[in-house]
Amino acid sequence: MDVETVDLAPGRLVGVHEVVAVPDLTDFFGRAFGTAAAAVAAVGAPPSGPAVALYRGDVTDRVDVTAGFPVPLDAPAPGDGLADVRLPEGPAVVTVHVGPYDTLRDTYARLEQWMSGRGLVARDVMWEEYLDGPDAEPDPARWRTRVVMPVR
Repeated sequence: MDVETVDLAPGRLVGVHEVVAVPDLTDFFGRAFGTAAAAVAAVGAPPSGPAVALYRGDVTDRVDVTAGFPVPLDAPAPGDGLADVRLPEGPAVVTVHVGPYDTLRDTYARLEQWMSGRGLVARDVMWEEYLDGPDAEPDPARWRTRVVMPVR
């Protein structure tokens, strides 16, 4: 697994925020990404990157998640009911997971082990950027998800 340390620039995410049971994440993402894409288009702010799921706190049987799209810092405010989140800046570790989403946990375990070996501690927020997924690639073995974990 290739891991890169980066210095994150300020960023912004517009999306739907909910606390979701893990088995319901697929349905949530389908609804949230559609809602966020329509809202971003309605204010004339094209996404500045791929779909993103931002997670806060520990992942247990329920997860605090915002799913949407990055937008320029100066983009108009989103419509009612949407979250407008400033992404953290500063040091982070990044890796790209290749494969189906249900194997992401293996990538997280290896990433946490890599960080531990270097004395890095994850902050209380992280995100996934869906570079290639089911909308563009029918083979789950070829899906690519960029995992971004801010550290201290």
